Amino acid sequence: TLMTGQYAHSRLVPAIGWRMSPAEQTLADEFNDAGYESVYVGKWHLYGGHGPALFKRPVPRAHQGRWQKWFGFEFRNDFFDTVYFADDDPKPQPLPGYQTDGLFDVALRYLARRADPARPFALCLSVEAPHPPFEAPAAYTARWRDRPLVLPPNFMVATEYDADAAGWSAKRDPAERAEMIER
Repeated sequence: TLMTGQYAHSRLVPAIGWRMSPAEQTLADEFNDAGYESVYVGKWHLYGGHGPALFKRPVPRAHQGRWQKWFGFEFRNDFFDTVYFADDDPKPQPLPGYQTDGLFDVALRYLARRADPARPFALCLSVEAPHPPFEAPAAYTARWRDRPLVLPPNFMVATEYDADAAGWSAKRDPAERAEMIER
């Protein structure tokens, strides 16, 4: 929806994991047409599919939504072991440390070295967290370790999407889910 300006159901996308057509008009096209430098950094998740086979595989240039500069990946879900790909280079670039911090570093480095700083730009930075497995750097989790956590009554209400693969099943009782958060 963000990339096309269209609702998923109006584009006949029935579920997550479906590939966006390279023919679709995207947000990047709008910025490119207006003379902006368009830059994409982070998780794409519009090339389609699921599973480990996609974790360290580049998104082909034709499926990158016509962003002029690309520092992206399909998806990873391991926030301390992520790679990204620059433009159409098939060589994975390791993202050191925590994924979100690393993506911001990539974006900031690019902006600091832009060829034409006077040219307007649009940079889309897509982070994956918060997302199962709900990991964060130790310094952040330590800040919350001994603080009480009060969950709203609707926390993890059962839906058609059940993140059971990540251990966050909506079928768990609230006390068990709270214990999982505290770990």
